Amino acid sequence: MGANFDEIAKDFSSKINAINDEEKIKNIVLVIGESAQRNYMQIYGYDLNSTPKLSQRLSKEPENTFVFKDVISSYVTTHKSLSQVLTFANQDNKQEWHKSFNVMDFFNIISYDTYVLSNQESYGFFSVSITSILSRALNPIFLNKTDKFDNVSLDEVILKNLTKLKKDKASFYAFHLLGSHATYYKRYPKEFDVFSANSINGGGHCKTVKSQYLNSILYTDFILDEIIKYFENEDTILIYISDHAEEVCDKGEFFGHIPNQISKFMLEIPFVVYVSDTFKQKHKDLYLRIKNADKSVPYMIDDLMHSLIDLSGVKFEGFEQKRSIFSDDDSFLRQRKRLVGDKYIDYDKELRH
Repeated sequence: MGANFDEIAKDFSSKINAINDEEKIKNIVLVIGESAQRNYMQIYGYDLNSTPKLSQRLSKEPENTFVFKDVISSYVTTHKSLSQVLTFANQDNKQEWHKSFNVMDFFNIISYDTYVLSNQESYGFFSVSITSILSRALNPIFLNKTDKFDNVSLDEVILKNLTKLKKDKASFYAFHLLGSHATYYKRYPKEFDVFSANSINGGGHCKTVKSQYLNSILYTDFILDEIIKYFENEDTILIYISDHAEEVCDKGEFFGHIPNQISKFMLEIPFVVYVSDTFKQKHKDLYLRIKNADKSVPYMIDDLMHSLIDLSGVKFEGFEQKRSIFSDDDSFLRQRKRLVGDKYIDYDKELRH
């Protein structure tokens, strides 16, 4: 895979012009969550306070924090979703991820430092694509040394390793959380065991499952806020997404995600953008584009790489600004069919309602 990526990067490097250091955003940060369904987050209207940190930022810093309300994943498994998120492969072009230009090589080519801190499995059948792409970073750190999810460290291990980031030049950072990966109650420490079965309306064993899921969302909210704090005094833009979502007894007593039984609940993910005050001052035109973007525009994260490139200001053959969630013209996004999974199911026509 690496040799193939080398050839692809070499081809694209001849198409991409360098940009001045003065034009660069100091910190472009991508936080990739896991199995987070936005409908269980207070910032998306959930009735319990499952995202107190983000809710506080929205209240106190409404000019710095933006919540996009209609974003979905293209698949309901990590490796298939992120192999598109991190490359030019998408549901429209049907490219294979290992034959596509990837986001790490792009930022390497334009002379950003590139860092990865991952708490996800770094080996095994389902991690080949993601590990191959993230390993293209100049500084990849994989913190999970097992493929047994029940034995993985909590996501605070990401926070403990932030000091390994040099932060001495323009950099792209990708943080890959374990988030709300089942088993839910193993994803947070005791102090985040806030919600209980009594917190949940309705009956059945799902009350306990839902409360544990909410606690994992609560913990991710804390982790995300700590990452923001680490960068907020510098020129920073941060994007938080989830690889896919999770059905949590939304229709019956099933919880999880199954590719051959896709539901809306497995697809509807958060998309949150944070910008620092320094970013607002140094990149006024870009900031206004982000601020003025319609937060209800339909979007699918198989095109996220185009959004990240759009932030950099670099234009070249292969990049399509119309696929950026920050594009001035969102007509393409509004008419695009959001086809999900291997069977290309039309989310808006067949799953959404």
